[in-house]
Parts: sequence; C-alpha cells; structure tokens
Amino acid sequence: MQNDLSGLSLRALQNLEQSVAKAIQDYEGRRKEKALRALMDTAAKHGFTLADIFGAVAVSRLQGTRTRRPARPKFRNPEDPDQTWSGRGMKPRWVVRQLNAGKSLDDLSI
Repeated sequence: MQNDLSGLSLRALQNLEQSVAKAIQDYEGRRKEKALRALMDTAAKHGFTLADIFGAVAVSRLQGTRTRRPARPKFRNPEDPDQTWSGRGMKPRWVVRQLNAGKSLDDLSI
C-alpha cells in the first residue's frame, strides 16, 4: 500500500506522523498484553504465578505497575488541614497563596 504524500502540507504530514506513532504504540501494547497473558496462562498450567517464577518486583515491572509508596506530606494548609503537599513537584495553589501572603515553607511544615 503506497500513498502519494507529496501533496500534503507540513501540518497534515505532522498529524499523520502522530497518528502513525500512536497506532504503532497501541499495536505494540496489544502484543505485549497478549504475551503477558500467555506467560500467565503457561505458569498457571504448571501451578505457579509469575511472581513465583520471576519474583514480585520483576512481575510488577512486567505488568507496568510500581511498588513505590506515595511520599509523606511535609506541608499542611493552615486554612484546610486536609490539603497537604510532600514538597515534590509543582507547588499547589494553596502553597503559592500562602507564600504570596508572606508565610514561609517553615510556617506550613508539619
């Protein structure tokens, strides 16, 4: 299957490129899921789980899950104690508001 792409604009070619990249990613994801199911079925036929064979950490990597726990909060909103922040990532709006109001991070620490 050959298509004449010479008449397409740059924008149309870029959109096509993104669509093709997404289609390839989806296709590979389906193949990986199928292979993982086949591995799980084979292990089950022999009375094992993938965790028994590869270990829990390897299985979590195979399945794309992470075993990392969420970071503990280090800062709390004095106006709403349910709002906390671990200090990682972007500052939440409530932290920015408190800092703009003249408070320091030490004032907000737990």
